[in-house]
Amino acid sequence: MGRLRRRLELNLEALQQQVTPESIHKVRTAARRLRAVLSVFKRELSPTLSRDYRRALKFVARKLGRLRDADVAHQSVEKLCAERHGRCRDELKSLSSALERRRLRQALALQAHLTGSPWLKAVATLRSGVNFILTSEKPMASVASTLRAHRRGRLRARLRKSERSPERLHRLRCKVKTLRYLSEEMRAMGIGRVREEEVAALVGLQDILGKLQDLEALRHALRRFAQHRGAAGDLRVQAAARRKQLLRDFDERRAALLRVWGEKDRRRIAGANRRTRQMLPS
Repeated sequence: MGRLRRRLELNLEALQQQVTPESIHKVRTAARRLRAVLSVFKRELSPTLSRDYRRALKFVARKLGRLRDADVAHQSVEKLCAERHGRCRDELKSLSSALERRRLRQALALQAHLTGSPWLKAVATLRSGVNFILTSEKPMASVASTLRAHRRGRLRARLRKSERSPERLHRLRCKVKTLRYLSEEMRAMGIGRVREEEVAALVGLQDILGKLQDLEALRHALRRFAQHRGAAGDLRVQAAARRKQLLRDFDERRAALLRVWGEKDRRRIAGANRRTRQMLPS
């Protein structure tokens, strides 16, 4: 975890110097990775130290997330503007300007937060040099492998279900991220048996779920602009079509990950065993 913490501290310093979409993305990614690893080991770490640290990570990610959502909404409208002509394009341009003003307000609010007491307190917690010590007597590699197997089992059970609501897909995305980040860190440290194809399948699935979450953020952003009904309606139609395609991609990536885990072979063997039992005399 020391490597993850150093990466977060460097990214926080870069953010303090200049607020850009890239610096925000790097801090949020580093914070999510640390939160994922800490959430897995929360029972094996000192409760007080890990709780305060995780709260600080959550606070930082939440403050940065608002500007990131504003960026996603504005970029989505700008992309659609480039594909439209005539009156529709003019309406979209007007909506884009409104979203840009909202984005600027979020940027100014973030700049104010970066010098405020709550932010500085959270950053101080993240830079405090707290040593996370495992309370378990088992070796780190054994604990990590056991916890990863448990997380993988929970994710596998969730992937077998057909879940389509934004809320359930968001929770599924959190589980995928946690397992992905833990697997990548274990692979980097040479702990356990983490296959490259499994990590690649997790990355692909998380990418699709992230795009679905961006569409949901755009849908929420459009609710604020009732005066741009025409442009907002066009965007909603485009977003609905895009969501259908992403859900098909999601099914493909989900099946790919289950195949990596041998799910198809398990079903085939279970089916063969069932047919064998049916053939046996009662």
